[in-house]
Amino acid sequence: MTGGGGAYGNLFSQGFSLGILIAWFKEASIIDSSIVSSAETSDMLVYGAVFSLAFGYIGRFLKIVTDHLDSRK
Repeated sequence: MTGGGGAYGNLFSQGFSLGILIAWFKEASIIDSSIVSSAETSDMLVYGAVFSLAFGYIGRFLKIVTDHLDSRK
């Protein structure tokens, strides 16, 4: 499943990546000048899936709105 193409096409992938990063940093701590995370793989996948869907649907909604506004010109 792809987005609307262009800038909106990567929103699913970007949302997934951001979700994984948020889950990872949520459980992160600094130990001996290193960042260590105790995040579970399942948590990262769930966060990734949720953010992927959210970003994808927001992108599609914005594409519908911009297409509608462009068609009115």
